[in-house]
Amino acid sequence: MAHVKPSIVIDRRLEREDPTTRSSVIIDQAAILDLDDPIIILGDPGLGKSVLAREIERQAGASSMSTHQVLCGILSSLNP
Repeated sequence: MAHVKPSIVIDRRLEREDPTTRSSVIIDQAAILDLDDPIIILGDPGLGKSVLAREIERQAGASSMSTHQVLCGILSSLNP
């Protein structure tokens, strides 16, 4: 599948759990780059999770993995 660059970029606000208080916190998309821990993006189909992951990759010089890649890695480690 070819990657299509969106013509409109929407800055997202995301909900995350504060690790110390375990309460929900709303952060803007730019604040994602300040997080030190791995990021797992969950959401219904079509919400733009892949677009968001590619944008984070571009801004941070990082890489991402799809759920499929993670599960295949786990399953292959269970069945050497």
